[in-house]
Amino acid sequence: MKSFKSFLTESPTEWPISWQRHIMHIVFHDPNEDNAFLLLHPNIIKKAYGEHDKITAFHVTDERGLRQLIKIQNTNKAISCFTAHGHIDNIVDKITGDSNYKYNYGHHNNVLVAITGNLMAGYSNDISSRPDNRGIRGFIINNTSFATRIVHFCIDKIQYCKKKYPDIYYHSLIDYLRLYNGGVRVVIDDEDARGELKAFVDIVQENHPELLPKWYAEYYQICLDWFTIPHNKRWFARTYRNEDIYRKTQPYSYNEILLSHINIIRLLDIEALGDNYDEDDDHGIIEEIGDNLNVPVEIAHKEDDIISFIDTLLGYKMKRYIDNSY
Repeated sequence: MKSFKSFLTESPTEWPISWQRHIMHIVFHDPNEDNAFLLLHPNIIKKAYGEHDKITAFHVTDERGLRQLIKIQNTNKAISCFTAHGHIDNIVDKITGDSNYKYNYGHHNNVLVAITGNLMAGYSNDISSRPDNRGIRGFIINNTSFATRIVHFCIDKIQYCKKKYPDIYYHSLIDYLRLYNGGVRVVIDDEDARGELKAFVDIVQENHPELLPKWYAEYYQICLDWFTIPHNKRWFARTYRNEDIYRKTQPYSYNEILLSHINIIRLLDIEALGDNYDEDDDHGIIEEIGDNLNVPVEIAHKEDDIISFIDTLLGYKMKRYIDNSY
């Protein structure tokens, strides 16, 4: 059986975090006048709303993902969790491997992790959050005032590079970004434009990587300044930090809760419920991890064990569906 020490020291680069990219790759990905990527650094949220709310949530993963969770405990790095689901069959499908969640970079999910952490944001369905290369998460918000600032940011960087390094930045990307009537319009219908926009940060990273830290600092300040406007702060709280996000979701869906400074509090070994379960295999690694973390480990022998595990830790019956009486 793999030792706990070897489990933790296994190279994390073999299995990168899903969707993880440099923040500038994410910011420059299809910007438009209505939607843009908002970075949710814990310091930004704390300055906007004071002390963080601590909640309990759940994360389904495999041994590789569990190793990463252990390493990022009590750090600014955030993870995507859930506290509600739209149908009992849906949660069983996700956990037992009978759906699109079956494989995670070739590994099947075999552990349900109960986590406490600082609430960053959440929504009643999947908000497609993404981590940057530092592990800081964010997501695209539909807010014109913020999106306009981000598009101007992108235009400014493209213009700067084309002017200062004309031999390198030879493409005509700026032609696809044009101002109109005091607002911003980004034309990305053309496939070539999409390709050039996607490649822009790659070109900068290869030829002038010293620019990216400066751009990150400027982008961070834009996100921070946006929260200082009372209207924006109230809108974000009403949309992504209200109590409904804990308990509501859409039919056959999940809510998504982003937590930072996480702590693992309990593990549920769900290997026996997966498609790839083999009774002859040694399944002791989850128990050993629990012992080393000093957290309880339970084993799910049937689907009801999953529901009981979740409901017990939440302190209420997790919402299975949406109805008008809720």
